[in-house]
Amino acid sequence: MGIASTQVTTIPSTTKITNTMMNKNVQTSTSTQSVFWNIDKPLNTARSSFGSALLANGQVLIAGGQITPTTATQGTEVYSSTGWQLVPSMTFSHAYHTVTAVANNTKVLAAGSTTPHG
Repeated sequence: MGIASTQVTTIPSTTKITNTMMNKNVQTSTSTQSVFWNIDKPLNTARSSFGSALLANGQVLIAGGQITPTTATQGTEVYSSTGWQLVPSMTFSHAYHTVTAVANNTKVLAAGSTTPHG
């Protein structure tokens, strides 16, 4: 599992409408966007149902989650431009939980289920 980044391409188009009865031209412009997903560096431990938070330094914290259908993890990883780094684990395993940056983004609170089944 990795972070997916997006690349957006804007394709402009212009339509000219001529009304010969009133001798007026109307021009409209529209644009469409194409979105492409790129998979970046993979996590050290694959997981689903994890919690995440954006930290004050711009890094993303991933905490807990399911590593098998019946096993939750207490592992945490932080993503920066160099990839995923393992950081100290939580005290308890969590899955289907929330992770929130608190105290001016200096601390992280994980709250919710401690089992992979909610």
